[in-house]
Amino acid sequence: MTLPVRKSLHDAVLQASKADTWEQATKEWNEVSLIFNGIGRSNCVCGNAIKYAYELFNGVTGQRLFPIGSDCVRHFHRLSLDQQLEEEEKLLRKVEHLTRKAKKKEKSRSIKVTLTSDF
Repeated sequence: MTLPVRKSLHDAVLQASKADTWEQATKEWNEVSLIFNGIGRSNCVCGNAIKYAYELFNGVTGQRLFPIGSDCVRHFHRLSLDQQLEEEEKLLRKVEHLTRKAKKKEKSRSIKVTLTSDF
């Protein structure tokens, strides 16, 4: 069962599209890019708080939709957008993993320095 599209998302998409219906308008959007990587918080065009902000590009009108969260991107039910989103999310998971690993390593180094400096 799919969730209903929020009115604010629906309105923003139709306003930036040439088509007059949601079903036709969603076909115009063909590119998704990660713009914001979670350093802070933002709000999606639907009004929900999001950690990661994406941008959608409309190939017909040249309009961009920003910021938009991954849940709203999935409301488009477009395989190409879902695949792009999955690639972006894979990269995010790798970056987050490496960041945690680096912080852990840095923490263990500072502990070692503290211990050796006392002797």
